[in-house]
Amino acid sequence: MKEFTSQTGGRYTYIDDIMNLQNLALAFTSIFDECDNFIISGCQVSGTSISAGYVYINGKIRYCAGTSGVSKWPMYLYENNSVERVSYADSGDKIGRNIYGCAVSSSVPIANDVLTEAPPQFISITSDGTALRLKEALFGKYALMIDSPNSVQTVQKDIVIDGTVTANKDLTAQKGINLTSGTAKASITYNASGALSIQSQLNGKPVYKVTITEDGAIQFYIGDTLLASLDSNGMTLKVTMSLNSIKAGNIVVASNHIYNTGVAADTGSININMLGYNEGDSYYRDTKIGDGKNTVILEIIGKSKASIFYGPVKISHADSSLLSLKNASLPKTDNQLITCLNWEDKNSEQIGYMGYSNISNKDLYIKNNIGNLVLNNDVYVTGKLFVGGIDVIARTIEYPKDSGWIAINVQNCGITTKLYVRQVGKVVSIQGELHTHHSGTIFTLPNTIDPPKYKIGYSHNKGRGNWHCTIQGGQRNCVVDYCNNGCSEYIGFLMTYII
Repeated sequence: MKEFTSQTGGRYTYIDDIMNLQNLALAFTSIFDECDNFIISGCQVSGTSISAGYVYINGKIRYCAGTSGVSKWPMYLYENNSVERVSYADSGDKIGRNIYGCAVSSSVPIANDVLTEAPPQFISITSDGTALRLKEALFGKYALMIDSPNSVQTVQKDIVIDGTVTANKDLTAQKGINLTSGTAKASITYNASGALSIQSQLNGKPVYKVTITEDGAIQFYIGDTLLASLDSNGMTLKVTMSLNSIKAGNIVVASNHIYNTGVAADTGSININMLGYNEGDSYYRDTKIGDGKNTVILEIIGKSKASIFYGPVKISHADSSLLSLKNASLPKTDNQLITCLNWEDKNSEQIGYMGYSNISNKDLYIKNNIGNLVLNNDVYVTGKLFVGGIDVIARTIEYPKDSGWIAINVQNCGITTKLYVRQVGKVVSIQGELHTHHSGTIFTLPNTIDPPKYKIGYSHNKGRGNWHCTIQGGQRNCVVDYCNNGCSEYIGFLMTYII
């Protein structure tokens, strides 16, 4: 680079001296190479005016005279180049200077510039003075600024900071954050679907990862293996959970115990299978308890409320009443109360029973359907003992002389009639008024009256129909066995038999 100098004695000025000054100016301008067009100084907006200043457009420093009376924004500072002709010694005027100027307008001309032969380049400036200026165009391009006029600065290469970084506002990473400490690595990233992943790998061990999905579920991984997932529906575990104790509400599971720890009263309870599908009562639920070897020993069927024991049942208690069978809805006076102990085979076929099984009386029945009934001890009978319908005890003692007249409950569909029975010795007489009805049981002999030994009957005939009833041998029920338009009539009734 040539530098102008002079001494005393009247130095001549040469064209090289001018060229050297121009080269020096151009060298200064090269500092802005690779920079976008920007305002070097001035060009400030005040109301509707833009002040004068210097700008850098299309590789040249230019003077901008500014403007006033602006009514439309944004405004554009664009290159406005021209040439200037001067006189030459060997001939007339020729181009002697290129003038790199700047104009201000609300639009940019589309015609090619006379020097660049391309559409003019420009700088846009808004009503609040926002435009690309020296700080962001030059310093902001190659350095981080402590007070950048731009809201964002972009650094193209890696940055290494040996000191502590303190962020007083949000710290944003577009791809992720990586942490290292020796051979240990950790990262915080978002994937393409929007899931946040936090993972760590220590000294060559498997990758441990926690992911928050785009749906809000929290997932736990070792490598690519999902261990657990937590979402609005609850937690799902893919592996065994080991805890010293679990507490849910008032219920605690600890060691070998399940107990209610939250109710300070004798009414504290543990409810099993009280609720079903979706915590409602749409479907029944069964309960099974096993022996630890994949075999059920107690099964409770929810729908039928039946309990099935696959093993012996032992009751150990000091109470004198160790087993009570209770009907939950019927009193003892209701003949509809039927309760039995049943014995069944593998096909659920009844092979024997003991209990109240007949709605027509309140007698206790014992029945063996596949064999005999055997009593291995002495039997004490305080009442009558009937065998085949015959009171065998009465055969060994004298019949009572007279039972007296006993009223009989006549089962006449709610119609009240008067019927009486009396036993004198071995003679039984049934007398009174009877209402004939079409079918079913008419009456039942009291237990104090001996039943007939053989089948007996009574017939009633009238002009348009017949009616007949019978008592089977050894039985107490008088039932209708034939009716042909002979029902719904009040009749005098008399039936007598000898036992």
